[in-house]
Amino acid sequence: MMLEIFLGLPLLLLFAALFYWLVLYSPGAQRHWERLPTQHEYHTQHGGLCKQCSTATTLDVGLLGMTDFRRRILCAQCRTPLWRESAQ
Repeated sequence: MMLEIFLGLPLLLLFAALFYWLVLYSPGAQRHWERLPTQHEYHTQHGGLCKQCSTATTLDVGLLGMTDFRRRILCAQCRTPLWRESAQ
């Protein structure tokens, strides 16, 4: 009985780590977020206006959910991703 628990615990930890990495961290979404410019880079290139529709109004949304520290700033009118921020 003790041997089964001892062998099952590392397997459970491995699955928990894999779940965190694939679902909660989401490496594909992380790469997409990292390709967005920072706020300073975006304002330097586009002057703070949306590059698609020239609107200055923005939305601040989390990358994978409301509480995600990786933030994407979107145009409020056309929903174009503008720049990234980190709330850490």
